Amino acid sequence: MMKHMLQAMFILALAAFMLALPTQDRVASSEQTKPSLDDYNVTWTSPSKNSSGSMPLGNGDIGLNVWAEAGGDLLFYIGKTDAYSGIGRLLKLGRVRVKLTPNPFEKGLSFEQTLRLREGRIEFVAGKKGDEVRIEIWVDANRPVIHVDVDGRTPLVVEAKYETWREKPRMLTSKAEKDSARGIVGGDIPFLVEADTIVDDKTDRIIFYHRNSTSICPATMKHQALGHVAKPENDPLMHRTFGGLIEGKGFVRVDKTTLRSASPTKRQSFSVVVKTAITKTARQWIDGIEELAAQCAKNDPETAAAEHEKWWNEFWSRSHVFVSPSDAIKDSKKRKRLATVTRGYILQRFISACSGRGALPIKFNGSIFTVDAKEGEEIFDADYRRWGGGYWLQNTRLPYWAMLESGDFDMMRPFFQMYVDALPLAKVRSKTYYKHGGAYYPETMYFWGMPENCDYRWERGDAADGDVLNPYIRYYWSGGLEVSMMALDLYEYQRDREFLDKTVVPLVSAIIEFYDQHYGRDKNGKIKIAPSQSLETYHIAENPSPVIAGLKILLQRMLSGRPIITS
Repeated sequence: MMKHMLQAMFILALAAFMLALPTQDRVASSEQTKPSLDDYNVTWTSPSKNSSGSMPLGNGDIGLNVWAEAGGDLLFYIGKTDAYSGIGRLLKLGRVRVKLTPNPFEKGLSFEQTLRLREGRIEFVAGKKGDEVRIEIWVDANRPVIHVDVDGRTPLVVEAKYETWREKPRMLTSKAEKDSARGIVGGDIPFLVEADTIVDDKTDRIIFYHRNSTSICPATMKHQALGHVAKPENDPLMHRTFGGLIEGKGFVRVDKTTLRSASPTKRQSFSVVVKTAITKTARQWIDGIEELAAQCAKNDPETAAAEHEKWWNEFWSRSHVFVSPSDAIKDSKKRKRLATVTRGYILQRFISACSGRGALPIKFNGSIFTVDAKEGEEIFDADYRRWGGGYWLQNTRLPYWAMLESGDFDMMRPFFQMYVDALPLAKVRSKTYYKHGGAYYPETMYFWGMPENCDYRWERGDAADGDVLNPYIRYYWSGGLEVSMMALDLYEYQRDREFLDKTVVPLVSAIIEFYDQHYGRDKNGKIKIAPSQSLETYHIAENPSPVIAGLKILLQRMLSGRPIITS
């Protein structure tokens, strides 16, 4: 499990690492006394072979993987923080292929792809010298819209095509691919990948969606002895529908997956509006995205672009870290390594901003930036991710602690909201299993609060209801203490009374109440925390240090009336 945690940490930083490598060296020179964010833009001077050479982009909820293929087209995957399938996998919404005629990506032509950090955009400049085409892609920081703007020196034709690999239902069959639905491994729930739907309404637009007609939630609740509280109307997966609508002024329908500019022109734009909702019918979701697209279309494009850039400028203005070498360091390799540290910090913060303001927290194992993968001889689509769709707190927490210091408080709210939303279930679980109040959270859980069945174990033997049989996390409940500490720290920074009343007090109080009522006392009247465990390492422990330390400081902070900063 520790090995897996380290691998997960690596995956979280992978996108930033990929960005840092194949770039031109545009790091601030030693002569510059005031480093600039623009010095750390990432520029590629050759197209990519496939999605593994993609650049990430996003608005906090919608994430893109963007790349251009030599002699081919511009492509981007679309991800979203709440696009969960019926078997608990976080899926892509699909892929968009952009074909230009004449093609500026022909082999031998000039090519430049730049991630412009300050503006939150990816820019392509490609084509024949003197006749280059400029393409800008951006995900509106304030609205659920992806924009593709094409500007040519001579007229050209633009084609936008929606592509999906989920064309028909199929089963996950290999052991490795089943790991992307890890929670149901070992049981009898089918590993079903449901098909996407493309609406054929004959209009000059493309509407596509994925709608769950199955859900693992009822079987999970029943297996974990909580079937009596499971209600169909509260199912977090059933009828969850996510997809998009593609349209553009001057674009006409070629077929149900393709739009094309009606005539060659120099400047063209199209957009992809994205939406997730749980609706009774598919028609309700379609009506909803049509209404959303109509609302977004009312916004003046120049105003929307200016507001988008304003958000990103304010984001970068909150704080910064530039590691600059002193004049005493003459070694060019050392100076470059220091510049790499700065670049790594900036790009990791950018990745968090691209995925940290969604309906659900940042996923530790690839976030919303997974791409096609190869493991051994097996090739997987972009929906694949190791360790599945669950949240593992010891990994999930990693980007969030840093947000306290960088002032990215808005990006922390989805993290806490997931635990607050799961609090009623956590209280029911405590009452059902242990006949007392309070709440606890398992170390690994689905976003709605239940542990994954593979950890709970399908084969129960004579285990009591509620016992998680995976020894690495069986009594690993101290994560709730750490979440509480982080929430208190955020309150201390912001002094947001509503956050205190609706998040901090309910969450921390319920967790402390659980520890108070769940454990007995020794002969001296002191709490005896056993059976328990110390992180993943010591599976059976009595009064483990992390729990003692967490309870001690939490109680001090809650009773003092003035929380103590710990970060």
